[in-house]
Amino acid sequence: MNRPYDYLKRYAGRYRLVKREDGIWYMETKYKPRQGMTYDIYDYSDELLAACLPPTAARNLLRRYPDVFAKHQDAEDAIVLLFAEEKLEELADVLKLRRKRRVSEKERERLAELSRKHSQKGLTAAAEARAALSEREQLEPERTIAAQQGAGGSDRPTRDGDGWVSRRIDGWLVPWFSSSGSERTRSAGGN
Repeated sequence: MNRPYDYLKRYAGRYRLVKREDGIWYMETKYKPRQGMTYDIYDYSDELLAACLPPTAARNLLRRYPDVFAKHQDAEDAIVLLFAEEKLEELADVLKLRRKRRVSEKERERLAELSRKHSQKGLTAAAEARAALSEREQLEPERTIAAQQGAGGSDRPTRDGDGWVSRRIDGWLVPWFSSSGSERTRSAGGN
């Protein structure tokens, strides 16, 4: 075979192509992969292309187009059919080739505008939430921290970095005692 390994890239404008780990380019079909087997079209020789298809679909094509397709390999999970490359355009629908999506300039601009609005709206909402949280922390730092930690009347003690233990009582963070045993305060109705 005298063709380069990327010969099928010439169809990249019309059909979806994929380069697999073996370095060969394949045209994708709409058939879903089964048990690791992918169904696609690949370069077989200088004049022929090979279509790896599910057995039912391949038998159906052989029955409907006996003069176009020739069976090359037959296995339990796939059948490989050979056909002339010049017939690719007229067989594209029959082989269920995945076409590239054609988007007009007007549609492309509309999609870009929607994307900009969506991302800008999300960024704006996040910035507003950060600003509101910052203002609340400046006004009531302990209550804000307690709310972030889910204070819903829980009076479970928490330890800070200096060894002091605090309790949340009615949403307020109240200092309780140090880990050394010396009491700091016992106001705010604790035990």
